[in-house]
Amino acid sequence: LPSKMRSFMANRNLVPVSYTRKVLQVENHHAQLNLQHQVARRVAADLEVLPGHEIHIDPALLFFILKVRRERILEDTAAALQRATPEDLRRQLKVIFEGEQGVD
Repeated sequence: LPSKMRSFMANRNLVPVSYTRKVLQVENHHAQLNLQHQVARRVAADLEVLPGHEIHIDPALLFFILKVRRERILEDTAAALQRATPEDLRRQLKVIFEGEQGVD
C-alpha cells in the first residue's frame, strides 16, 4: 500500500470488512507476482539466452501445483498441504485433477 494508506489500514475497525478483504487480496496478488518475478530473474540469471529464444521455467517454481483425484479431493489436498513448505504456500495456487485436461 502507498504510505499514506498504511495508517488507514492500521485502524481496520474504521473501514468495512469488505474493503479490508479487498486490500488483503490485492496485496497478496502483488506479493505472488513479485515472487514469480524473483524466481524468473533467478532462473534467467543462470542461463545465457540468445536473441529470439525463449526461456522455459518449470511452472512448479512459480505456482503451488495441487494434483488431486476428484474422488479423493479432501485426502489428496490435506496430504499436499502437509508436505508443502511455507514458500510453497505463498505461491499462486493451480489445481490439476488427475486424468483430466485443463488446470483449475
